[in-house]
Formats: sequence, structure tokens, C-alpha cells
Amino acid sequence: MGKLTLLLFMISVIICNLYFLVEKLVYKENHPSIFGYSIAVVVSGSMADAINIDDLVVIHQDDHYDMGDIITYESGKSLVTHRIVGKTTEGFQTRGDANNIADINPVKEDQILGKVVKVVPGVGKVLYFFQSPFGVSGSMGRYSTGIHYTDHAGISTLEIPDL
Repeated sequence: MGKLTLLLFMISVIICNLYFLVEKLVYKENHPSIFGYSIAVVVSGSMADAINIDDLVVIHQDDHYDMGDIITYESGKSLVTHRIVGKTTEGFQTRGDANNIADINPVKEDQILGKVVKVVPGVGKVLYFFQSPFGVSGSMGRYSTGIHYTDHAGISTLEIPDL
């Protein structure tokens, strides 16, 4: 990946994070989305092996959900990502793939954030790091000073820009 591509990617990530921050803090939006897409990090093993703890799920709002779709929905103040296993007059019946029984309460359409369209394994650990004070200060310090560490064929170098 070239330096320009990396820079454009970093700028895009920063802009998306700022957008999400404004949506959450200013507009009090619990689950902001961009063009109908939002993300969540999985914190339980109820969907293992399809989706594991610390996986990032990309969710897309949809108008129609079918049996077998993996959806993310609000349950109280939490988000739940489970598979649709049935439909009743009260809503969708869901179950985690690793669970023995279906969820007790049916899921109504207005609870659903969307369908899981992509799973990115293990990315939650990285996101948690960059949300921590150490991760924020470390990444800001590295990019604001231009100092970086490289390892070329076993030879370690610390590169410091000319001032």
C-alpha cells in the first residue's frame, strides 16, 4: 500500500469517526450510520463460529429480512446480533448459532438496525485500543511528530524528520 493510499485511508477513517462522534454527542443518535451502513463489535460468543468475540460486523439497513439472515437489533440498551430462525405475528424469532434455544422475546421490525453484510475477524481489539487514552495519544503523537519505527531485514531504525 502506497503512502498516498495510506494517508487517504487514514483521513477517511478520521472523517468517519468525527461524523459518528458528532451524531452521538450532538444529535444523540445511539447507532449512527453512513449511507445506511453502521458497525458494531461483537462482545459475546453466541454466534460462534460464524461470528466470534471481537469481530467487527458491518450492518446495512434493509426493508426486508428473511429466514437465515443475521441481523443486529436493539434489546434494551444493548445490541444483539443473531440469526432469524422464524417469524410470528409478533415479530422475528432469533437465535444465536451457538445457543441451544431461540431467544425468548420476538424482535419487532423497529428494533432492527440491519442485516450483517460483512464480518471482519478480530478488528474489535484494534478499535478498542484506539478508543483507549493510550491508543489515542499514541497514534496522535506518532502522526503529529512524523516519528516512526521501521524494521528492514532485521535492522531496526527510528526515523525522525528534519526540523
